[in-house]
Amino acid sequence: QGYMAVTQNNGKQSILEGGSVYLLTHRNHKFEKFVSTKIQTDELNRIEAASADNVIMLVDATVLWRVSDVDTAVRMSVKTMNSDGSKAEQNTTKLRNDILKQAEASLAYFVGTINFSDSMAAAAMTQRSRDNERDVPLAKSYPVEQGSVNDTPEIEFNLYNNDKLDDAVSHANDITKTYGVEIISINIISAIPGDKKLQESLAAGAVAAAEAQMMEITAQGKSRAVKIEAKAKAEETMIIAKADADAEILRAEGAKKAADLLSMNAISVDLAKIERTGKALAGKGNNTSFFFGAEPQNIQNLLANSSVIKGPNKL
Repeated sequence: QGYMAVTQNNGKQSILEGGSVYLLTHRNHKFEKFVSTKIQTDELNRIEAASADNVIMLVDATVLWRVSDVDTAVRMSVKTMNSDGSKAEQNTTKLRNDILKQAEASLAYFVGTINFSDSMAAAAMTQRSRDNERDVPLAKSYPVEQGSVNDTPEIEFNLYNNDKLDDAVSHANDITKTYGVEIISINIISAIPGDKKLQESLAAGAVAAAEAQMMEITAQGKSRAVKIEAKAKAEETMIIAKADADAEILRAEGAKKAADLLSMNAISVDLAKIERTGKALAGKGNNTSFFFGAEPQNIQNLLANSSVIKGPNKL
């Protein structure tokens, strides 16, 4: 299976499907060759093709194909015998050459539809517009007009666009189907301008674009780090402030409960007064409201002042 046998029966071509046993019944029914129906892959090495703006491109590609109609392929393209009637070699060199030449022609046709310089100019214009957008201060806001997003052209290098390459495959199949071959796909491996100076210019532009993108990513990373750090500090401040507020509330509630308990017992009130007075005399706590600007050590002079503390009356 996967192969078809080509035989000649009294000059008439006969195709025998693989996977079965056949008996050629007379001497004029001769076996010629096998033809593979499996998928084949061949390389298109460094073909030169001109773009729509006459930029010479050096293209490396691969082509996948298979024989879809063995009877047509054998009648139209496969060499089954030599001119002297002898058997031909067991290969499909002629068929393969026909397919590769058609694939090259279709690929060249495809490259010829691409305007290389316009694609690069549009990409540069888009890059400049992005640079201008970065210069706008972040604090300002600008209204976006409806439909302005869709007006921006989408830039893509069409040499690697699968939808566009399908057109090249269809172009090739329009010809190859006449000799029983189907081209499955044409894949571009690399495509570079033939002009060395243009290559160097594009390489320099790519390096500059990569450096600009790296700087942009670094700046965005730093911006995110600053935002995260600021947010963390704000949350820390809020947590500390909330903790201080809760502590003050707890202290106030505790003081209120203590005052309520003391007010219920006169002896406890007197003891609290004595305790507070002792702390004031010892210099503990807030003394300014008790001595009105004086110091605790001045109490001895205050008590010795006869105008303040009067002694016992003499008889």
